[in-house]
Amino acid sequence: MKTIIIDNQEYELTPINKYKAGDWVIFNNGSIKPVIRKIVSEEEYNNIKNNVHNILTSKYVEWMSFSASIQFIKNIVRKATENEIKNHLADMARQKGLVKGAKVKRLSVLDDTTFVTIVQEDDDYYFEQDEYCKSGIILYSKGNWVTKIEEPKFSFGGCDVTFQFFNSSKIKVTCKEEIGFHTEIEKILAAIYTYNKEYKFGNVSLKKEIITTCKIGCLQGEVKDLEKIYKHCLILLEK
Repeated sequence: MKTIIIDNQEYELTPINKYKAGDWVIFNNGSIKPVIRKIVSEEEYNNIKNNVHNILTSKYVEWMSFSASIQFIKNIVRKATENEIKNHLADMARQKGLVKGAKVKRLSVLDDTTFVTIVQEDDDYYFEQDEYCKSGIILYSKGNWVTKIEEPKFSFGGCDVTFQFFNSSKIKVTCKEEIGFHTEIEKILAAIYTYNKEYKFGNVSLKKEIITTCKIGCLQGEVKDLEKIYKHCLILLEK
C-alpha cells in the first residue's frame, strides 16, 4: 500500500474506486487472457448468496461483488467496451440455445405470457440499458435472460417432424422429404377412423380390423404418431 507523509505523519493511500455495481470490466485473473466480468451490487449478492455461484454464473458467467471490485481493483484492467460486452452476451445466448428458430417467453414486465420465435441471428446490444437483442426480441436485460421454450419432439417412420405456419389456419408439416398440411393428415385419420368403425349385423356388433400403421409417401409409420402430430397442429393453431 502506498503512503504519503503530511506534517511528518504517514498516511496510507486508498485508491478511488472508479467502478460501480452494474459495470462490465476486463479483469486479470492470472490466466493468459483477461476475462470479462460483471460487478454485482452487494444487495444482489446477498439476496442470492445461498446459491450465488449457480445463479450469478448463469446470469453473467464471470462476475464479482462490488466489495470484491474494491479489494481487487489492481486486477481490473479497464471497463469493457460495448462490442466486448455484446460478443460476451452473444456467446452466452448461443450456449443457452437462444438461436434462430428458438421459441422464447417474452421478457417484459407488462407482458410475460407472450411466446415469440427468434427469426434471425442479427443482434444488437444497448449499452445504456444493458440489453441484448435478436430479431428485436430482448433476450437479456440487466442480468435477466428470457426463458427458452422447449418444444415437444415428434417423429413419423423414424424421421423427425417439423412444423411451420403456412397461414393463420394451416400448418405445414415436414417429415424428411415428405411435405404436406395438417388438413391432409386430418383426412388420412378420418379414413382410418371410418375403416375402424363398428357396425351391426342383427344383434351382433362387428368391427373391422384395427389399423396401427400407415404409409405416407415412402415413410411407414404408426397411426398413433400421426395422431400426436395432428393434435399438436391443432394446439399451434389455438395459440
